[in-house]
Amino acid sequence: MRQYQFIKGLVVLGLNISIGVGIQSSANASRQVIFNESPTIIEDYFGQYWTRLTTTNAAGDRLVKYTYNPGAIRSLFLNANNLRLSIDFVNNRAERIKIHQNGMGFNIRSEQLDEPNYYPTCFNNLFKYIFGYPPSTNSPVYRRSVYDDSGEGGTLHITTHCISEGIAISYEWISVRDFVHFIEIFQEPACISTLNR
Repeated sequence: MRQYQFIKGLVVLGLNISIGVGIQSSANASRQVIFNESPTIIEDYFGQYWTRLTTTNAAGDRLVKYTYNPGAIRSLFLNANNLRLSIDFVNNRAERIKIHQNGMGFNIRSEQLDEPNYYPTCFNNLFKYIFGYPPSTNSPVYRRSVYDDSGEGGTLHITTHCISEGIAISYEWISVRDFVHFIEIFQEPACISTLNR
């Protein structure tokens, strides 16, 4: 009888572990790894690319920019009818994500510019759309200012914030912070918390 209860306990423990692993796997299945992935993997996330431009840099690296359907990203911004989602690949590995309208600007809703550092809160939804999960608002790097040249005058300005561990989001704005020229998401060492160094 004790042997039966022991075996039954092992079976129940095994089922609990496998169910827990299954739940964990399905929760992580929606997380999209973008950086350092191949165009084939990225196509699984965003569908077949719209356009492709191939060049080579001075070091001889093969640079390819793929443009994809931005889907729901358009709804995050105003005047974004021609919005594009582009990903730059260097030697077949994703390196930089860009949201743009081929040189035309678009607007962030002004109420989404959160003071004191004017972090656009719509960037959280943009991050979630691209990576499949929201940025951790509890992270010590979340919303950390990396760069802001707004005090230097001129028309074009760049502001960069950490949005997630090791990832920055940067936007070029034209005269006023809510009129955006483009947004870029990239890996940034300044966005790695001291706990992970």
